[in-house]
Amino acid sequence: MLSNKKIIEIISIFQLLAASIICIIFSSQEYIELPDIGFDFIDKILHFSAFFIYGISIQTAIITNIDYIKEKINISPNAIKIIVILFGMLFAASDEIHQYFVPGRSADILDWIADSLGIICSIFLYNTIQKIILKIKNKLNA
Repeated sequence: MLSNKKIIEIISIFQLLAASIICIIFSSQEYIELPDIGFDFIDKILHFSAFFIYGISIQTAIITNIDYIKEKINISPNAIKIIVILFGMLFAASDEIHQYFVPGRSADILDWIADSLGIICSIFLYNTIQKIILKIKNKLNA
């Protein structure tokens, strides 16, 4: 029987795979008409938001599996951040390349930049939450 910890580790990997598949599905669709809200860069906001969530998915998968990862390689918190950024940016680049071959879609460097910024901001959010939790723990222990 699997332990609760092992189940959470497996779920975290599946949620990352699901997030990846969802990105691929949306990228495979022909041009999608976006609502006109008077803002020309809604597409960039959507890219940023999608990859912000994707960055959180990558971090969740890594953090919940950190014990297994540390068994295999010695890894620092900064290395985790670099892995998240590199993995996310490579996936975003592959997503843009994929869109190049989808009728009605194109590869756009500005979309890739929006994707990358979403991933980077997800790391800042995680670090901020981590610092808040640490402060709360320190106050409770004081």
